[in-house]
Amino acid sequence: MNELYYMGLVNCDNCSSENCCENYNNINYPEYAYNRNNRVIFTNENEGFIKGNIEKSTYKAYKNYIPGNISVNNDRDRLLLEIQMYGFYLTDLGLYLDTHPSDKEALRLFNETRDKYYKKVVDFEKMYYPLNSFHSNKNDTYEWLEGKFPWVRGN
Repeated sequence: MNELYYMGLVNCDNCSSENCCENYNNINYPEYAYNRNNRVIFTNENEGFIKGNIEKSTYKAYKNYIPGNISVNNDRDRLLLEIQMYGFYLTDLGLYLDTHPSDKEALRLFNETRDKYYKKVVDFEKMYYPLNSFHSNKNDTYEWLEGKFPWVRGN
């Protein structure tokens, strides 16, 4: 039997739903990865960003790598880092919700994180410059070119 392993789903070639065969969702995750209601335990935004994974059950450290915290030099860089962190968390939660659309806890986290993300983007753009070219032209100028791009050294 050919099986497809993706985001915790195990399906045979003929599977189209969880009622199709006994192998559907039959992956043995470590016990610590779930809470007492047998739900996935998610990391917080910072831990998920540092580790590159928001699900405790699917994180596997590479050899003896120990994730560390990222340090920043100023408020602008701190806001950019927070925007990246929330953006990553939203993307990973969105991927999880693609395969688990009825998970209320994941949806609650998604909505909460989306609000944090947009607040940080608005705060950043008020204080510094547009993060995207389509956020420009607030003052009859093309402000996008006035910003200090994060990929340019020394900014």
